[in-house]
Amino acid sequence: MTKKKDLDVIEVARSYLNVPYRDQGRSRTGIDCVGLVVMVLADMGFDAQDRLGYTRNSKERELLRALQTRFTRKPDDQIEDGDILFFSKDTSRHIGIASTNRYGQRTIIHAYLTARKVTETELDAIGQRISGVFSWVR
Repeated sequence: MTKKKDLDVIEVARSYLNVPYRDQGRSRTGIDCVGLVVMVLADMGFDAQDRLGYTRNSKERELLRALQTRFTRKPDDQIEDGDILFFSKDTSRHIGIASTNRYGQRTIIHAYLTARKVTETELDAIGQRISGVFSWVR
């Protein structure tokens, strides 16, 4: 993906900021973390068929397998703006889109249940370990 495309991903993802959180939501009236990625893909003109197989209590391997089928995995220490970040902690699974705020801090744009909306949060504040980094292109 070119740098221009990366910026477009961030711009599109940020257009969802403050959309209310809704489990299994797939619209601007309510969205969850997987729905955000699906909708950003659709808004950018990619095939956005929702094949991620996600439920609130998905097994880590199921969501990882779905991400690996659709996206290109890369080393966890090579995060770039626009990458999809996968988190796993205990029974919780979460994904979001990597970004950088105006202060140069690494952030994540995600539909965050705790905030009850789509938000941009400093990555360090998430409190979960990154379990996978995925690029949009194969």
